[in-house]
Amino acid sequence: MAESSDQPPESLIKFMREIQKQGDEQLKQLTDGAQKFMDMYAKTYTPQADLEQQLKESQESERRVRQKMLEMEIKHKEYVLKLQDKLTNAEEESENLKAKLEVKFEEYGERPCRINPFQLKLSKMKIDHQQLEIQNLNIENSRLFLTLNSMKEESRIEHEQSSKLLTLYSKQLDNTLILMNEMRTTTEDYKLLIRNRDEHISELKDNFKDLVDVSNGVKKTLKDMQSQLQKALTVIGRQDLELEDLRRLRDELEAVGTSESQKIWNLTNLFTENRNRMLKLSKENEELTRKIEKLQLDQKKLEKEHLEEVNELQMILETQDDELEKMKNELEKKKRDSGGSESEDSDGWAHLETTEELGTLE
Repeated sequence: MAESSDQPPESLIKFMREIQKQGDEQLKQLTDGAQKFMDMYAKTYTPQADLEQQLKESQESERRVRQKMLEMEIKHKEYVLKLQDKLTNAEEESENLKAKLEVKFEEYGERPCRINPFQLKLSKMKIDHQQLEIQNLNIENSRLFLTLNSMKEESRIEHEQSSKLLTLYSKQLDNTLILMNEMRTTTEDYKLLIRNRDEHISELKDNFKDLVDVSNGVKKTLKDMQSQLQKALTVIGRQDLELEDLRRLRDELEAVGTSESQKIWNLTNLFTENRNRMLKLSKENEELTRKIEKLQLDQKKLEKEHLEEVNELQMILETQDDELEKMKNELEKKKRDSGGSESEDSDGWAHLETTEELGTLE
């Protein structure tokens, strides 16, 4: 009787050990997979808080399942020990009853033909009570067996969910790495474009400085020629006054008579010389005027070219500002789509903002 009642607990204990072994293997696989994922994840970029939290929750769920299985195993062992104690007590009591019965037989010298009905009923009640307890313990063992099956199913579901979660994390990681590579390539292109733009702006600034220097030189030359013209006009005015005095003197000499003809002749020669000098000064004045007009035309042409160059520079700056704004919006859009990794391009953005401020100041 004891051997037949001990067999189910041994099989149940064996089953519990197999369940525990499977749970340990699954937990080890999940732990190794999670550690491998975290190592690979840490090599690429900083782990995200929500993924870490979900992974911790999955590991905590596995730990709770394992803890429940251990508690159920301890509880089952307690029931098995209790059942074994009851069976041992029942066997001892049965042996005691047999010993008492043998003593009675020895007292009577032979086996009685009839047993006291009360003792028979009492023995039957005890046996029924023991069988009822055994049946209750078997029911409890069955309930524990069902509970263990439920825990096994729950552990399997948790394992499947963890596997799906790890697969999802791996897929998200691959997508994030692809996006980061694209952003890295795009950022390098933007940096190259910004460097080219800065070089072009530097060249335009140098050209602008050269134009300013040329314009200042032309203005200085024009100012000098205007000063020379003013001096020439002053000399011409002085010669006009002298000529007027000579004419007045000639008229007076003509009134004096022929005795003064020689003086008049000398004065006439002087007048002719002065007139020639005036003609020469007039030609020089005309030449200076033509040079001044030519310089003014050159100045206007230079100012027009300078204005066209400035307008072209302004259009280029506006176009490049629009392109930079568009690039900045694209980067912000990709940044929002990826969720993070902004710290790597912070220098590029600072350079963009500095370039935009430089364009605004110009």
